[in-house]
Amino acid sequence: MRILLIYDCLYPNTVGGAELWLRALAEDLGRENDVVYVTRRQWDEPPEVEGFEVVGVSGGELYTRSGRRRLLPALAFGLGVFGHLVRRRGHYDVVHCLSYPYFAVPAVRLALAGTRSRVFVEWLECLSPAWWRAYGGRVGGLLGRALQGLCVRLTPAAFVFSDHSAERVRSAGLRGKLHKLPGLYAGPGAAPADGERDEELVLFAGRHMPDKRPVAAVEALALARERRPGLHGVIVGDGPERARVLARIGELGVDDAVRAPGFVERAELEDLLGRAACVVAPSLREGFGMAVVEASAAGTPVVVCEGPDNAAAELVEPGVNGELAADASPQAIAAAVLRVLDAGPALRESAATWFERNRERLSMEQSIAAVERIYRDSSRTAATNAS
Repeated sequence: MRILLIYDCLYPNTVGGAELWLRALAEDLGRENDVVYVTRRQWDEPPEVEGFEVVGVSGGELYTRSGRRRLLPALAFGLGVFGHLVRRRGHYDVVHCLSYPYFAVPAVRLALAGTRSRVFVEWLECLSPAWWRAYGGRVGGLLGRALQGLCVRLTPAAFVFSDHSAERVRSAGLRGKLHKLPGLYAGPGAAPADGERDEELVLFAGRHMPDKRPVAAVEALALARERRPGLHGVIVGDGPERARVLARIGELGVDDAVRAPGFVERAELEDLLGRAACVVAPSLREGFGMAVVEASAAGTPVVVCEGPDNAAAELVEPGVNGELAADASPQAIAAAVLRVLDAGPALRESAATWFERNRERLSMEQSIAAVERIYRDSSRTAATNAS
């Protein structure tokens, strides 16, 4: 098959769960198919890849200093996608496009109108009206929500990774087929049996973006230390919020207890996951919940916040593999962290058991196999309809 994958980020030029997933999918599909990955130019020299072709159709920095997505690069990417597909109209058997940035979706549908290319749109997230209002204000939020709704209605077949996203796209007007994929975890099976634990170590690992809320993690750790003075934390990652993270550590006087080393190598992150007593993931929006799975794989309970845009909460069984904060406040997060620490080794053993019970259904390998199967089925259906 001739397959086109579309997303404006490419791993490892940009680091994130969606980037890692699409890179792995491209490499796997490229073993037996002709695969092209259309993206934004994020390099001085074209990246070296194996098994697929990378095509840069636009440029520009994605984020403002505050961590918001810029509008012009998203528009430019949509136009670049449209131009690429017009030039290669009818060439691709399958086109797999991430919903975000949204301008690519109408570009795909317009460029491919009247062709036999099968189009799949991947909805990692479908955001709530409340999120759009908070993000874009009254007017900007309304426009963003309207564009998201248009893209949902233009989706002939959707991929999702959570029940949360499935319900959202259905309620937003999806009329096409909906395929729920198993998961996105591609890491090691579990922490070493003889790994040493630090009973007072709490870990945050993620991009320092407003929605990931690393500052709230620092504030929660400072509050939890009022009851457990020996508690200390590591805030791993980088991004627009890093300056605020460092400033807040100083303002709260926890310089001796909380360190923020920036990005770390994968081996060091796995070591931290295996040694931590708790992972805190206070994100307001997640399409899957990788932090929950990675923590549980290391036998480490996780704290997440319930919320209208957070699919990670559906992966947490309180008292089994972690705790749910009552709300998104630092006080509620701190209380949940303390519950995890108080539960001790029994909860860690339970988290490891939860992972072993669920690892297959949450694996990226299973998702890749499912996507390949869906592609083949769609090809057979198209051939049957054509005859």
